[in-house]
Amino acid sequence: TSETTVNDNLTVTGTTTFTSAQVGQRLTIRNITDNVDLTAAESGKLCVFVDADGALVRLPDSGDGSLVGVYYDFYVADQLTSGYYNIKCTDTTNEAIIGFLHFCDIDTNPAVSEYIWRALASDSYDQIAMNGTTTGTVGTFFRITNIAADKWMVNGSLMATGTPATPFVAN
Repeated sequence: TSETTVNDNLTVTGTTTFTSAQVGQRLTIRNITDNVDLTAAESGKLCVFVDADGALVRLPDSGDGSLVGVYYDFYVADQLTSGYYNIKCTDTTNEAIIGFLHFCDIDTNPAVSEYIWRALASDSYDQIAMNGTTTGTVGTFFRITNIAADKWMVNGSLMATGTPATPFVAN
């Protein structure tokens, strides 16, 4: 009937029963309906694009190296009617997005995965821009993780219609 916090090893002998216990961590969702600046405290959130007019999400500045391990998942749930779904580094001079995105061309039947777009450190990409067709549409899902000061790694799958094109942008 009371809460107990254990800050060391705990050995339990016998039968243990959990009643109304939350085990593990629940996924936290943030619906993206406008331009937002993510914070390190939001690491692990699933950011869902749900505004048909597009939105810009800025990643926190990772220049001091304190964000290593911070990550965000992104999912496109709503079809764009105008604008873009953008994920952008705050410091477009020093920060870079590296990694790859696998594209599935959903115009073909059955859908054929034909494209992989890569982003190398030498490319100086600092943004992912999805236009609702060739550079990412509904069903797109990927993760961005801070792996070092000024370095964000991306991997995941983008759905595309038309002829897929790179979603990576260098400003």
